[in-house]
Amino acid sequence: MLHPETGYAINRREYDARGNVITESYFGVDGQPIIATEANCASVRWEYDDIGNKVYWGYFDTKNEPITSSYSYASTTLEYDYDILKEQLYFDEAGNILTN
Repeated sequence: MLHPETGYAINRREYDARGNVITESYFGVDGQPIIATEANCASVRWEYDDIGNKVYWGYFDTKNEPITSSYSYASTTLEYDYDILKEQLYFDEAGNILTN
């Protein structure tokens, strides 16, 4: 049964060697990818730098194509000076930088 608030029945997570979540995917009762209502995507992917800072995350549809999430962007990149955030950029589905 689909959860009425999240819009999915199954949530799967993959982790890197450090224990960071690198993929979270949502599935229907039939085990097929589904767009979750919470973030308006079928999966979220994260990447981390060598010291564990999150440097990328992106939202994807059921065909693993970038999709604009309910947060109004498809992906974001973050740049750090060691562990201090210096810059964060937001991108649309085509990889274009979004401006405020």
